[in-house]
Amino acid sequence: MDDREIITRLRTGWRPSGRDLADAALIERWSVDVIARGPYVLHGRIAGRMTLAVLIAIDADVGWARACRRWLVLGEPGSVARRFLNPDEVMRRAAGWMLLRGPEGNC
Repeated sequence: MDDREIITRLRTGWRPSGRDLADAALIERWSVDVIARGPYVLHGRIAGRMTLAVLIAIDADVGWARACRRWLVLGEPGSVARRFLNPDEVMRRAAGWMLLRGPEGNC
């Protein structure tokens, strides 16, 4: 399932299962930034290494995120990770960004 299909399914109430998240990497000290006229970006540490990825969807309360082509499990957030984070806005911006990339506009 590609990221566009995941956004469509999430908007109808579907959520990733434990099976979907079983092989997901754990991201620690994560936070989210927004790019002007672009998608949100998730950054943090995975296995001790800094990681930066376009954020497709997130549920910080449950503890998962969808970055380009991969699921992540949210560990300990950074100090401002959840401030002003709107999951619907994350998906809207990601979908718009993919649309601008054209028919093959997945991540």
